[in-house]
Order: sequence, then C-alpha cells, then structure tokens
Amino acid sequence: MCKFKSDSVLPLGNADHRFLEVLVNCFSLSKLKKKGYRLDVKFSYRNLAIWSDLGKRHIKKEIPDFGKKSKIYQEKLDDLLLRGKSRTYRFSDRKFPFRYASGGTLPIIRRGRNEYYCFFYREIYPIGWNIANGGCDSLRELLNPNETIERELREELVAFNRKRKEWLLFEAGEGVELDRPGLIAVHKIISKQFPHLNLDRFKTTEIPLKWLDGPDELHVTFGNEPTAKTQKCFLNINAEDFGIEIDRIAWITIDPETIFFDGESWGEIVVNSPVGLFEVERFNHLVASGCNEFLPDVFFHDARRCDEGPEMIKDAIEKYILRMVKRRPYKLINDYRKAALKFDMCPATRRIVQRYISTLIEPTQGAYDIFISFASEDKHYARRIYEHLAKKSNKRIFFSDAMLQDGNFSRQIDQALESAELLILVGTSINNILKPYVEFEWRTFHLLALTERKKRNLIPVMIGVDPKEMPLLLRLYQGHFLKSSRQLKSCLSKLDP
Repeated sequence: MCKFKSDSVLPLGNADHRFLEVLVNCFSLSKLKKKGYRLDVKFSYRNLAIWSDLGKRHIKKEIPDFGKKSKIYQEKLDDLLLRGKSRTYRFSDRKFPFRYASGGTLPIIRRGRNEYYCFFYREIYPIGWNIANGGCDSLRELLNPNETIERELREELVAFNRKRKEWLLFEAGEGVELDRPGLIAVHKIISKQFPHLNLDRFKTTEIPLKWLDGPDELHVTFGNEPTAKTQKCFLNINAEDFGIEIDRIAWITIDPETIFFDGESWGEIVVNSPVGLFEVERFNHLVASGCNEFLPDVFFHDARRCDEGPEMIKDAIEKYILRMVKRRPYKLINDYRKAALKFDMCPATRRIVQRYISTLIEPTQGAYDIFISFASEDKHYARRIYEHLAKKSNKRIFFSDAMLQDGNFSRQIDQALESAELLILVGTSINNILKPYVEFEWRTFHLLALTERKKRNLIPVMIGVDPKEMPLLLRLYQGHFLKSSRQLKSCLSKLDP
C-alpha cells in the first residue's frame, strides 16, 4: 500500500494521537449463532493511517476504478449485513483499502410522547444528514471504539435549556470518564459566539442516556497483542466511503424546550452545523420507500429553533453554506453546488438506520404482568429482582435490559406499562428515581391505575433511602425500604406474586 503514502497518510506509529483511521486491505465478517455479525480486523504499527480529511481524499483518488469497485463491494456487504443472504464474507484487496475505524451514535430523542432521529447537516462529501460520528484519537480508541462513540456524541450534540438556564450533559456509561475540562471549554466557545444568550451563566445538569444494545461484535488484533473485543454494537461498513464504523444507538429523553447545537470545535469556534429531528416512524416509512430527500420535523441552527416550514430550513442551511465558504477549499463548496441530492442521508447514516429498522419487531399487545423500573445505576439490583421473580413464577416480566434487544424502544415500554398489573420501582437514591425516563414510567403507571378499572399496584424497593424523602405520589404505595443492599436477599421473597 506504499502508493497511498503522503503527507497526510503516514504509518500508524508516526500518526498516533491525532485523527486516526488505519488502512486495512483485508477483514472478515461472519454470522453469529444468535442475531448479528462478527467483524475481525488485524493491523500493526506498519499499517498506514489517515490523520486528516486531506488523507481521505488522497486515498480515494488513488484507488483505481473506485466507483465500480465500491458498488460491487457494497452489494456483497449489504447481502450479509442488511439482507442476510450469506453467512460469511472475507474482503481482501490491496488496491482498495478500508478506513478503520470511526465511531458513531444514532441519537433517538424522546420529546414529549414522540420519538425523533437526530442528525447533523454535512456540506462536504458525503453531503447530507449525518449521525454524530468521527475518527479515533489514539491507538486506545482504535482498540475500543466505544470510547470514540462516547466522546463524539458529547463533542457534537450539545443541548441546553434557556428557560431553566441549564447546559444538559449526557451522563456517562459504566467505566467511561467524561472529559469535563474539554466540555467546559466548548461551552465557553459557544457562549462567546452567542453572547446575547447569556449562556455563560448556565449551570450544568446531567440527564440520563440509555444505550440500546446492538447485535454485533468487533474483534480487533493489534500486532501480537491479545484480541480486543467490542460487543453489543452495530457494524457499519460502507464501501461508498471506504469506511468501517462502529455505531451504537442512544435513547435520550429531553424537555420539548431543549435546544440542540453542533458543538464540534474548530480552533477558536464551533462548527455550528444545522441539527434536525426526524420523527422516527414517518422517517422509517420514507427510508423503506426509497426516499432520498428528508426535511426535519424540528430544526435547530445558530442556537435557536427555526423550523417554520421547508423554505426556512433550506434558507438556514444556505446561510450555513455561505459561512462555510470562507473556511472550506473552494472545490469542496463547488462540489456541494453541483450535488444533485442535498438533503439525502450520508451513506453511513442510511446504513445504521437500515440496520436499526431491520431489528424492529412489532411488540405483542398485553405481553407483560410485571414491569421493573430502574435507573442505569441501579441495574444490578433490578436484575437480581428480575431473576428471582423469573424463577419463582410464570408471570411475564418486563426488564428492559433483557427485553429491549429488538423492537421499537418507546412503543415496547408504553405497551408494557399498559399491560402490567404490578410495577416494581428499584432505586438507591431519590435522584435516580427522578431521572426523566424512570419518572415517566412510574407516573404513567400511576395515572393508568387511576383511570382504569384494572387493578394495579406499585411497589417501591428502595435501598438506603429515607421514606420521608420519597415524592408525595409514591408515598401512596407501600414499599420496602432497606438500610443496605445486604437486606435485598431477604426482601426478595416478599415480592413473590
């Protein structure tokens, strides 16, 4: 692959700790026993690595018959990952390297009772709506793309609520450390760009984020080191952009007054690309019909909502393009002007949406007797309760970590709440049970109990929480208040139906 070497394409050993995408000319895909696929990739310090966007364009130019080859390879990849027509695929072509790896998040925003995909507008190739994604920053991220996924989501998707004067920080997953100084620096840049909003006076508030497990696995071997594994992800391999991306889906509940903003930094400024929310069910139908133009249902730009009809959206994007002319090479903007499809999805975005749609199943009406509600911090205790009840009774139990591998996320939860006769609320702090998606569950269940003739009961199981601190509504129900987690074992039998 020496022909691909340039100032922006260097051996990995020379390019580490920058924007990194390693060039690999072979990898293998295989069907897992359950759902999903496994990707095996191997590389070393001798592999070339891209460390700038210039390198990506250089590689594409050097690949012979790129258009023809990319279509052939994409068909083979789609036969496996989208259509399930084959069980294995081995790629090997020294003249057509893939870029490993990017990490991305498809955010699904719950806003009121509606769900939306959240995309960013991209004005350079591939032009169109894009998820929150980007290349790795280090060898460590190449071996564990989940770190790239977590970082890119928070770098790109900034949220704030002017009414409550809050920056909204998505809480981190287990074992993930947030770059708080980096986030504070981005907040300062945004505040400086938009001084009239007085954002510098806002406080930071964490809001819950729930990851939807994907069906796939990644196995990466670096040199002679042990293989690193990433599980519960979505493989997104795109020959049209010769990229290997590891994606996840994040479910986020926000207040309808929340403003979204592209916070990706660019020196002394942030990119501030337009952000669109697309109603999930309608969008899925458009994708299934082969649509290649998408306009958002809710639209944000310049730190404000501005979605009063299609023309306003297009005018705002045109304003963004004119601003970017000053910062992009002329040829890139010229490519934008010539593009036939300006409001399509980027290829990687289309494929993660298609992969997500392919996992959807229609949930069964009235499928559950018991609903277990908990915040992610209390998952361990909730699982103990779930496993005990599953062994002791024939009741159908909704426990999200076990049930939400497939299906429409919010619809399954809504229907499980409607069908259940018992909700068990598990918590180790008041803050945990007041997190938006947890509070939504127990308040919804309570309202259903008041408005329906069906007999329902709600049982709080609280560890280390003073009953007097409980929300007034929950004090209406008799619960179990344990001084420590050691008492949970003796409490389990009291929950038997």
